Amino acid sequence: AGGGFSGKEHGHGGWHEGRHGGHHGAHRGHHGGKKHGKMGRMMMLKKLDADKDGTVTLEEFLKPKSESFAELDKNSDGALDASELTASMQEKAGQRQRMMMARLDADGDGKVTKDEFEKSSQRGWRGKHRGHRGHHGERHRMNEEMKKQQADAADGDDEAENGADVAKSERGRGNRSERITKRFERLDANSDGVITIEDLQARSGERISWMQKKRLHVLDKNGDGKVSSEEFAARSKQRFGDIDLDNDGKITVSDLPPWAADRWNKKSDQSDK
Repeated sequence: AGGGFSGKEHGHGGWHEGRHGGHHGAHRGHHGGKKHGKMGRMMMLKKLDADKDGTVTLEEFLKPKSESFAELDKNSDGALDASELTASMQEKAGQRQRMMMARLDADGDGKVTKDEFEKSSQRGWRGKHRGHRGHHGERHRMNEEMKKQQADAADGDDEAENGADVAKSERGRGNRSERITKRFERLDANSDGVITIEDLQARSGERISWMQKKRLHVLDKNGDGKVSSEEFAARSKQRFGDIDLDNDGKITVSDLPPWAADRWNKKSDQSDK
């Protein structure tokens, strides 16, 4: 949980822009559901009004951020180091690595050969393709029937069309094979021809290391290598100030855009009944 409308630990954006106010809000906004994204943020703001007095104080606004900080601060020293900032990412990466090895390592020897990797990838592609066809099964059957009818009406072109279909199919298989090979080579961190859990950890470690640098760069304003609770909440505090249009130290209905003010008042009226 993040403070304000961040959705996660380090969400971006704010109330008025509504562009990146949490993963779900941003996702809906990106795909055209801007109204729902705004409503979600407005309802989140409403929930922050813990005492239901019609105002959101700075303390109430920052409460989710404070809770998130406390959860991340495993050693309770009042600051977050690079490892604590990416603890969740590291845990999920470990789970994915174990699942990947279990899926790819057919003989269970702790090593994934290129042959094992290719067979697993091909099975995955075929399963995905079948699932796609199943989902659009009726449309696929209709398209196939139309193709057959068109072929019957122009049998003189059958040989040329069949040759083109074969060539297209072969190109598709070739492209898939190339992608599989490149992916295998990327995962084989030490280039010894097999993928081990150590290879996966090395590749994952590169991403996590970059994310640690990124988060420290964004949050660690004094450059001491750690993020204090004040630094962690700085962006949410700024968002609070952006929403508090009259600068009275609290967010009320007068600070909200008209559509949100109407919804806020309706919810308040309903809760009073």
